[in-house]
Amino acid sequence: WASLASRSVTKASASLITGSASAAAGGATLGELARALGAGSTGAPASAEALPVIKLADAFETLRDASDAHAVRTGKPPQIFLANLGTIAKYTARADFSRNFFGTGGVRPVDVGGFNDAEAAAAAFRESGCRVAILCSADPLYEGMVASVAPALKAAGAEYLYLAGNPGANEEAYRAAGVDAFIMLGGDVLATNRDLLKRLGVIDA
Repeated sequence: WASLASRSVTKASASLITGSASAAAGGATLGELARALGAGSTGAPASAEALPVIKLADAFETLRDASDAHAVRTGKPPQIFLANLGTIAKYTARADFSRNFFGTGGVRPVDVGGFNDAEAAAAAFRESGCRVAILCSADPLYEGMVASVAPALKAAGAEYLYLAGNPGANEEAYRAAGVDAFIMLGGDVLATNRDLLKRLGVIDA
């Protein structure tokens, strides 16, 4: 079979695939095919360079390294305030989603519980020392509270305000109230984290 492989795969390049397939169908092994391919040109066994190692998490690890360096340099990690609205049953799912979403970039969530009114949320945000916040709750509470809570957080010093969830038809109203961006399933986690770390002065680009 090695002879058959050699005769088949050393023909013109146009017939290389056909010849290889015929040899394989005739019983040639992968090793025989490889040796035949090499023998047809240089006489040496066929070889190939190893594929480069690519770690899909490299970009996120770079952001986390930058966040760690920022913590060493300033004494605290980059932070985001969780403006949880309503009861724990209402805000936990999206608070956890937000925690994990921004945790991929090394951003630490500041969570002091839930709030039932704009004044309490704004006061807690101001006391936290954070520069950015994210609204976390269920859709019905957003519809009833974003209009008052978002402006209060901005007035309390929030430089940028996220909302966890898909705003749907309410996007225009939420933006008008002061929400700057939304995070949700299918969103660009890397780009959003990179943008936040730029805003917080953790990275330059």
